[in-house]
Amino acid sequence: MSESTVLPIRKAAEEIGIPDIETLRRAAKKFGALILVAGLEYVDRERYDAGVQTVLLTKIEQAARRARTKSTGGRSMGLVKARTERAPGLIMAKESTIVAAKKQVEDAPTPYEKSRAKKTLAQLEASLKSQKENFAKDKAELDRLLNEEPE
Repeated sequence: MSESTVLPIRKAAEEIGIPDIETLRRAAKKFGALILVAGLEYVDRERYDAGVQTVLLTKIEQAARRARTKSTGGRSMGLVKARTERAPGLIMAKESTIVAAKKQVEDAPTPYEKSRAKKTLAQLEASLKSQKENFAKDKAELDRLLNEEPE
């Protein structure tokens, strides 16, 4: 840290172009560039500039990373991955529920309960069909996202 880079906080605020000294004080403290000597505040300009550069680079990388994980429609690759990983387990659970519902239809003591069980069974089968269709769509979408060329 050389003498020419350490400036009183008011002079540093003028050079940097920040009208509010409190804003500069918080930022300089965040970057480790605020120096207190006998109650006087100084800003190490080199450390402050390095801190600002680091924050800017981080923001740029975050924006680039966010752009890479989104498809053109805005759907997140992570969401599609999670759905495709979770779908086989959900489909198996639905199939076991359908087996139990079929047994319930067979064992129903009254015609009313039998009709209700058939209705539930039909809903479960329709739900299973849509789950399988959505799983196929998600797999195709994931393949498209993974094979897509980054811009």
